[in-house]
Formats: sequence, structure tokens, C-alpha cells
Amino acid sequence: MSQAGYICRLFCRIAPRYDRMNRIMSFGQDLKWRRLTARWVVSGGEQVLDVGTGTGDLALALAQEVGPTGEVVGVDFCSHMLDLAQQKVQGSTLNTRCRFFEGDAMQLPFPNESFDVVTMGFTLRNLPDYSQALQEAHRVLRPGGEIAVLDLGRPPLLPLRLLYYLAFFLVAPLVGVFNRGNVSAYFYLPRSLMSYPPQDQLASLLQAAGFLGVEYKNLSGGIVCVHRGFKAR
Repeated sequence: MSQAGYICRLFCRIAPRYDRMNRIMSFGQDLKWRRLTARWVVSGGEQVLDVGTGTGDLALALAQEVGPTGEVVGVDFCSHMLDLAQQKVQGSTLNTRCRFFEGDAMQLPFPNESFDVVTMGFTLRNLPDYSQALQEAHRVLRPGGEIAVLDLGRPPLLPLRLLYYLAFFLVAPLVGVFNRGNVSAYFYLPRSLMSYPPQDQLASLLQAAGFLGVEYKNLSGGIVCVHRGFKAR
């Protein structure tokens, strides 16, 4: 089975408990991180693509920021996740601002220069080729458009970094035990962290993909980080 197929099956399997896992593992901070990301890159009226939208938490935060003249399109390769995202917006005032599609981050099903902003919230780390995914994001951005990548970071302070690794390698599998035995899914989390580039290397990957003005912000001491960059006008 390909890496992409394995990841898709994994996330579809844990979809019903995905939000609860995020709240536990982040000590309730994950929604705050998504809101901060949305506010950093959206000012109102934009057409936004949220790649790897999952259960839609970042898409909802973005929808609040784009206002009534903007729109958020969420794309994910896991239909189970998208079903949950759709349930969240049904009946809400944000329903008219959000659309969800099944699709592959490595081959986005959109024409060139379709969006003002592209976001990835805890997505890039799970993709088989970081560079290709960033190039695809660059392709669908309009000139002057912006990318924001929210994902796990590497805390610069050693004591915090040690506690961080301890939580991922010991606590994450225990969460799996108490979530109906999906232990393998939660062992995947620390493995994905160790293979993901640290903040400065990810900034270099964004530059190599064609983005200008690349910068990043560490959140919660560098436990997570938001990178952003711009497509040339």
C-alpha cells in the first residue's frame, strides 16, 4: 500500500474521534492556533483554499474572517472527515461561505490562479512529498496570493522540547489505547513529527517552491508554528 493510501485509511478510521484527540493532545489549544492562523492571513473578502481540511475546524475559522463577500473551499482525501466538516457548517451562518470537496493535495482539482489564500492546517506533515504539495499550492494561488502552513514545530528551548517529545512518544499511544484501540494511529503521530522538517528548513522549502517573503511565527513556545509566504505579483 502506498503512503498516501495508508494515511487516508488511517484518518478515515480515526475520523469520529479526531477532534477529541486534538483537544486532548493540544490541551485545548488547537482551536486557538487555527483562529490565530486565520486572522494572520485573512482580512476579508478572499477566496481561500484549505488543503487537508479534515473535519473543517480551520475552514470554519477562515470562514469567520473572510466575511460575507469571501469564500472558503476545503479539500481532503478522506470522505469521512469531509462528512464531519459538512455537519459542522450545516444550519450555521457560515454555511454559505464554505464548500467541501474530496481531492488530493498532491494534484489539486482546481485551475491555475484560482485562490487568494491557500492554507494547510496540520496537513503538510502527512503528505508524501512536501515540495510537490507546496508547488501545487503555488500553482493555484493568484499573483500576490498568500500561503499559510500551520503544523507541529520544534521548540527552541531544550527543556520544553524534551517535554514535547515525551508527550508525543508516551502520551499519544496512551490516547490510542483509550480511543477504542487505535494505537497504531497514535504511534504514527510521533513518527510523522520526527520526519517533518524544523522551522528553518520548512522556510527553505517554501522558498524553493517559489514563495517570497517567507516568515514564520512560533506558537506556544514553538510546539506549533505558522509559516507564510507570497506568490510574486
